[in-house]
Amino acid sequence: MANHLRHKEYDKALEIALKTEKPMQTMKVLTALLESEISNQNPGAKKVGTQSSVLQKHIATWNLDRIAQVLKYCREWNTRARNAPLAMWVVNSIVTTIPVDKLASKAALRTEHGSIPEILAGITPYAERHFDRLDRLYTNSFLLDFLLFNMSSFDPLGTEGDPNDEEFAQWEAKSKLVLPPKFVDGRIQVGGKALIGVSERAGIHTSVEESEESVAEEDEVMTVGDSSTASQEDEEDDDDDSSTSS
Repeated sequence: MANHLRHKEYDKALEIALKTEKPMQTMKVLTALLESEISNQNPGAKKVGTQSSVLQKHIATWNLDRIAQVLKYCREWNTRARNAPLAMWVVNSIVTTIPVDKLASKAALRTEHGSIPEILAGITPYAERHFDRLDRLYTNSFLLDFLLFNMSSFDPLGTEGDPNDEEFAQWEAKSKLVLPPKFVDGRIQVGGKALIGVSERAGIHTSVEESEESVAEEDEVMTVGDSSTASQEDEEDDDDDSSTSS
């Protein structure tokens, strides 16, 4: 099989890996096949629909037992995020090549490697999880748009009059970004009260001097009881001691 991979004979290498029932070797061959298809793809193509052309030729010749075997491998590969793209590529090639009625037939329910519908049902939960993760990554990528939008006033390279300015202006006009609040308090609010800063919506105007005085008052050491009464009690205790000694 290694010799077939070295000579880029992927069809023979894939056939050997499937006959010997080695999932890792099968994944290695399919990965090499996918990389070869991507490298040979036309750069001007908008979709990656031609990537499955070589694999689909092999899938068209497979029986249901071989299809169930490969789908079972895909179910195991799909449990890890780094192998999910390859697993989804193979599953997509199978479901777009084999008719649905054949995958759901009675013969597909009793293959050597299990029921094909049950195997596909086991692939679905992890596939949904991977797609949710991709959606989150795509959503977080809009942070770059937000940064570019806020940096539009900077021109460090002195590229005013750049021909791309018009294109950027059109993008800026169509973009609807969530901007940060206009007024931010100088300090974190404690107990719902702004210590420093201006809150115009609430109508509260707090100066820095007033805030420093309030902070100084809070920093003072508080004692239990009045200091004057405590000193009087000490003097009375001294008088009692002197009278007793006399």
